[in-house]
This record gives sequence, C-alpha cells and structure tokens, in this order.
Amino acid sequence: MKINFFIDKIFKEPEIRICGSELTEELKSAAEDISAALGGSIAAYDGAAAEILRTGAIVTVYSEGKRVIARTAEKTYDLKMRLYEAEVILEKHGFVRISNSEMVNMRKIIRLDTSISGTIHIYLNGGIESYVSRRYIKKIKDTVISFMEQEGQ
Repeated sequence: MKINFFIDKIFKEPEIRICGSELTEELKSAAEDISAALGGSIAAYDGAAAEILRTGAIVTVYSEGKRVIARTAEKTYDLKMRLYEAEVILEKHGFVRISNSEMVNMRKIIRLDTSISGTIHIYLNGGIESYVSRRYIKKIKDTVISFMEQEGQ
C-alpha cells in the first residue's frame, strides 16, 4: 500500500482519500482505522460499566423513551446524552438522521429498498433493518445514495 501527501493551499481542510481498483475488506478496515485514529470514539455504557466505543463499530443510534441507545452488530449500549448531542458528534463520522428518533452509520448500509411506495427500507450490517421516515426521504436520497456511489457500493 502506498501513502502519498498532496499539500496545496486549495484544500480548506485536511482530506484523506483511499484509492483502489475495487472496494476490499482491507480498504474498509483502513478507513475504519483512520476514522478511529481521528477521534472517532464515544463513551458508551453497558450497565454500570463505561466503555470507549469506536464510531465505526456503531450501526445505528436511536432513542427509546428517555434512553439513547447505540447499537453495534453484537450488542447495544446506553449513551449518556441526548440524540441531538450524539448527532453533532457522529455526523462527522458518516452518520445520517433517518427519523426524529434514529440515525444510521452510512458505512454499515448494505442495501436500500425503495420498492414500497413513499418509503425507504434500510438493511444494515448485523441483520438490522429500519425505515426512513417520510420527512427524511429526500435527505437520504441526496446524502446516502451519493455517499454509497462515492464508496463504490
């Protein structure tokens, strides 16, 4: 694997590009490692035990009653913050809001099903499924579909 630096004043903020002839597990792993190294973690709680959870491992974050829950492919964790606070942190790491009560990690989307008129069914890693609320359909089409095209999915 080659690493190149392009230093130019045209870049307003640092940008990392991963290039390859096809999207492989190695490239996906490299993207997750870079994201984690750039501060991609959040404090999560499993009962009374606190853990540092990598944002790349989170599939979805949703509110249930007064709780905010981060769900990975293996288990769920409580977050000690409001959903809008989690959104501010996670949107920098590829998360998008799909309803008033849920966000998903765009890197964990396997498939979008638009066959049901007026809604989008999202299939995520770990067998997790969700639906986009009508209010967020345009945003999802604009954001997620263009993201997936960039990612080569």
